[in-house]
Amino acid sequence: MCGIEDGPRASIVRPADWVVAGLVPVIVAALFGRVLGMWWGADDPMALWHDSRHGASSTFLDPDVWQSFNPASLTPWMLTSLDFDLALFGLEPAGFYLHQLIGLGVAALALYACLRLFLSPVASAAGVIVLLTAPASVEIAGNLVTRHYVEGLVFACLSFFLFVLSIRRSNRSLQLIAAASFAVAMTAKEIFVPMPIVLALLPEGDPRARLRRLAPFALIGGVYAGWRFWMLGSLAGGYRDGLLPSVPEVVAWLRAAAESTRVSTELFAAGGLAAVIVGAVALLGCSSGWRLSLI
Repeated sequence: MCGIEDGPRASIVRPADWVVAGLVPVIVAALFGRVLGMWWGADDPMALWHDSRHGASSTFLDPDVWQSFNPASLTPWMLTSLDFDLALFGLEPAGFYLHQLIGLGVAALALYACLRLFLSPVASAAGVIVLLTAPASVEIAGNLVTRHYVEGLVFACLSFFLFVLSIRRSNRSLQLIAAASFAVAMTAKEIFVPMPIVLALLPEGDPRARLRRLAPFALIGGVYAGWRFWMLGSLAGGYRDGLLPSVPEVVAWLRAAAESTRVSTELFAAGGLAAVIVGAVALLGCSSGWRLSLI
């Protein structure tokens, strides 16, 4: 079957999985390789200037230092990631964009691994194609200061994957590593904070036992709330004061969405071709009788 699979079946590595893993870097390079020739843009100079003046410890722990960069949200992982590139590549943007594309590829593979816990190779490959051809991915590939979305997704997927395995194998070490990965994901972007709710609703194991396994996540969430309040002076943050958006703001959002969709259309044909290739390979894998054990 090439749709939904139960846990034991979905935890079997098939030849199609290895082929998909090999094709993902090729697809990323085909879709986004041109960004390696781009220069600095958007908020890149401001982020690089901040990194040149402040270290990772002050970025993570000094409210004044962080708020001098962004008083509205708490995403120090992004600056730390760019600081790593600055130390490695200097002011050569190609290295930064290469890191960005590697992150996209790793995020796609991490998503694939999570989907394979429950789905067949072809269904999981379809999820990867949706991710890589989405307008958001097109925007992120050429926008360095959105890297925290990509690397946050990597750690969120790692947390999800290890949490499920910790239930299936009754392994406390995997549970703790999953919680630590969740902590890193939250430092990347706030959108990953509700992740324990998703884990609590998973159809894995006994519901009460599953909730008990989320105890480290709850502890980390409490620490994160205190840290966030310390760094921002509030729990909510945000770029605006009112509760509801104004009409001009709604219009601006719609225009931005339309522009992002327009830019992505030039990559749609290539993305569709990639989907056909990966889907065909995964279908062959589904029909194959070869199976390998997962780690």
